Amino acid sequence: MRKKFPGYCRLTESEFLQLWGNCLFAFDANVLLNLYRYTPQTKDSLINIMSKVSDRIWLPYQAALEYHRRRITVIQQQSKAYDEVRELVKKGHEALSGELKKYTKHPSIHITGIMEKSKKSLAEIEDTLTELQKNHPDLLKDDPIQTAVLKLFDGKVGTPTSTAELLDIYKQGEERYRLKIPPGYADKQKDGTDKYGDLVIWFQLLAKAKENKLPMILVTDDRKEDWWFKIEGKIIRPHPELVQEISTQAGIMFYMYSADPFMEHAVKHLKYKVEKKAINEVREVRLGDEVLRQAKKEALSRGLGLMGSSGYSGSATDEVLRQAKKEEALLRGLGLMGSLGYSGSATDEVLRQAKVAEQPDEIDISDMGKKDE
Repeated sequence: MRKKFPGYCRLTESEFLQLWGNCLFAFDANVLLNLYRYTPQTKDSLINIMSKVSDRIWLPYQAALEYHRRRITVIQQQSKAYDEVRELVKKGHEALSGELKKYTKHPSIHITGIMEKSKKSLAEIEDTLTELQKNHPDLLKDDPIQTAVLKLFDGKVGTPTSTAELLDIYKQGEERYRLKIPPGYADKQKDGTDKYGDLVIWFQLLAKAKENKLPMILVTDDRKEDWWFKIEGKIIRPHPELVQEISTQAGIMFYMYSADPFMEHAVKHLKYKVEKKAINEVREVRLGDEVLRQAKKEALSRGLGLMGSSGYSGSATDEVLRQAKKEEALLRGLGLMGSLGYSGSATDEVLRQAKVAEQPDEIDISDMGKKDE
């Protein structure tokens, strides 16, 4: 029975050893794009792990394509974050000053002194941001991360899917999404054929598995429910239907990790030393993304739902999208503030919400009995 339902059964310790011992490591575009968001030390740690198993790594063509298409956007987002944080801190200072004025006549609280300290802190943050921005690398001119990625995956990228095959995948996608067959249906709201990006990657993974018949580990920072089996928002393991499909079609063992658990288990299975702070940083970036994605989803849901009930469209829709992007910029700013060592009620709340949403992280049933991966 276990062989017929691998997607619903936890791998044994010996199966994990076998998996890590000779599997093919496939990577999603988001893992490569997140390299631009880590400190140099953490970025190097993840690249070094990939290098250690360079003879066993592989990149689906669609993932490689998405990396190249989105690389410049990610680089620009990191450059814009300095100005976004400046604006965020400035508005916070102005709001604080306005509220403090209510207490100017208090006999014991010296508001003037508090406001001066706030003003001084604002100036210190501005100086720090200016210095950091001045030293921020111009990756549009010289991109060592891209150089490393190109070298790592030279000769290890899948073949492009033909136009005829893509059209067939899109056709299958319509029915699969209607029936909520993973992956990809969580992207059904995207425009045009962009909604089928994850499905194209999945079909390319299936084709590779049929070709080489090796066990496979997919490393992805996509956290949507059409990739993972979740209980109360917590990831337990890869989506059972994905494991079933690849097992049935290719007869291989399949598993998935986000980047931070992948790094943790590389320590165990590849005997590679990784600093704990590097793993924590990768986890924090991912958790921040979860909060950001949920905020955007809620903003769009609230706005579009209200507009739909009121009969609005056109410019009103544009305004909702603008507000969603504004929330995204705000959260990016809070993330950068955290990396600079600043906090406050707003930053603390963002981080608190992330921890509430994701802890314990990637359970994999390890907290429900015998230790799992």
